[in-house]
Amino acid sequence: MSESLENEKTLDNLSHKYLDATIYLNVKSECEMNEEPVRTQDVKIIIKEENSMNKEHMHIRTQIGTNIYKCSLCDKAYSKSSHLKRHMMKHTGEKLIIPKPYQCSLCNTSFAYNTLLVRHQTTHTGEKAYTCSQCDKAYSQEGDLKRHMRIHTGEDLYQCSQCDKVFLRNSELIIHMRRHTGETPYQCNVCGKGYSQNSYLLQHLRDHLGEKPYQCSQ
Repeated sequence: MSESLENEKTLDNLSHKYLDATIYLNVKSECEMNEEPVRTQDVKIIIKEENSMNKEHMHIRTQIGTNIYKCSLCDKAYSKSSHLKRHMMKHTGEKLIIPKPYQCSLCNTSFAYNTLLVRHQTTHTGEKAYTCSQCDKAYSQEGDLKRHMRIHTGEDLYQCSQCDKVFLRNSELIIHMRRHTGETPYQCNVCGKGYSQNSYLLQHLRDHLGEKPYQCSQ
């Protein structure tokens, strides 16, 4: 049986002017021969009425999708072997190598998708095509503008319970709260010093290594 099977049947002489119903059937079967994986069939029947040559017809379309590749370590199942292989990497700890064919001509950074490359290139051009209609703020990404608009609408803002500060992202609020709690989850494995953000720890580690990545060209 193929992954996608469509059968159409026509029933004549229907008096209804309109019929649009969807029936979902879940059929589960197991095959124990040769230790084959469990086959799960999701059968979707869509019934639609159409007019054709002054006759009313009802078409029944059956779409069958199968999940035949089952993980031996958990209950996950997939319709393609490549999806199962990708899932198995979570169990083995193996890293998935994603091809990145789209390369920036200015800094040679590569991306898996062209949309990510286009987004990245705005960091070089400084282009800010998305402007707020309420103030003079402008952004290079549409998502950044949408987050900014929440300041004006008051929608889905994250407010600190210790002070009056509000944040657009929950992650920003979590980092801010460490100022109140004194939490330092990022510890230096050389001297034991703790920091509230990973970027602060990386900067500190450069001091141990004597690394100075930012030097004046003058």
